[in-house]
Amino acid sequence: MKFGTVLTKYAAGGILAHSLVCGRDRFRKGKVLDEKDIRQLIEFGYDEVVVARLEVNDTEENLAAAKVAENIHFLAEPENFKKSIAFTGRVNIFASMTGIVVFDEENLIKANSIDNMITIATIPNYSQVTEGSIVATIKIISYGVITSNLETVASLATGTIRLKRPKYLSAHLITTKISRGTSNKSLNAIKKRTDYLGLSLSVNKDVPHHEDNLKEAIANAASDLILILTASATSDISDVAPMAVKSLGGKILRFGIPVDPGNLLFLGLLSDKPIIGLPGCAKSPATNGADWVLSRVVCGQIPSEYEFARMGIGGLLKENSLRPMPRLKSEVQI
Repeated sequence: MKFGTVLTKYAAGGILAHSLVCGRDRFRKGKVLDEKDIRQLIEFGYDEVVVARLEVNDTEENLAAAKVAENIHFLAEPENFKKSIAFTGRVNIFASMTGIVVFDEENLIKANSIDNMITIATIPNYSQVTEGSIVATIKIISYGVITSNLETVASLATGTIRLKRPKYLSAHLITTKISRGTSNKSLNAIKKRTDYLGLSLSVNKDVPHHEDNLKEAIANAASDLILILTASATSDISDVAPMAVKSLGGKILRFGIPVDPGNLLFLGLLSDKPIIGLPGCAKSPATNGADWVLSRVVCGQIPSEYEFARMGIGGLLKENSLRPMPRLKSEVQI
């Protein structure tokens, strides 16, 4: 692509690089100038203009953006996403339903390394989405890009976005009680999370905080998924809730996660039924580690040890005002 200042009388067919005003008319950047435009620009004193001209080996910005968007996901999952019409070199991609988005980060990084003028930006990997949520934008920065580079980017981007829909339909929440019962406010915060994922929620409220009582409640839970919110924070893998799961023959896949707030979460399996021990911050509607794990598990994406470890990067979340020991009040600064 050629880009630069030319005499206006020679600018026909060029793409206007900067918006210009001619009386009541406004010539917006990106406009392909014709002979009538040239006469009007000269009439208003524009002897020179900055234009771009595509060469034979270039692809125009909107065609380029549409090509990358088509390859990213529509070749594999057209029912899960929608896209906008290409405009000013941009195409936005939206989720068509509830779930989590899973990106092929390695190939997206490679795709973004081919040509500075071809960019793909996404929301964070494993983000929870609903119908209409934007998940990615493709933006062509220049008015045209080298076609061979575009083909390479489009190939690398093919199938790099997936949407995993909820695998489970129902959840059973068990709360335990030591002295005070579970507040309705806490229950509502958890219900909003399950509602957002399309889960029907049943509740067994204020089971005595003892292993045998919790074991019985877990065994009697008739749902696809079990959530446990204990009256006292689960502070060890040998604490009441993990031990109740293990005593039933279940496994604890993970205890503790590198997300704050939300460290004190555990993930277990009883037969094929996932069990999530919720951290105390799940009583608040604010985003915490439980949101990251719950949405993935509901969509059948059980995090691996590596994926849990990766949560630590970006896992320092906004402070929760309901937290009993806020960070800044619990530390000594030197």
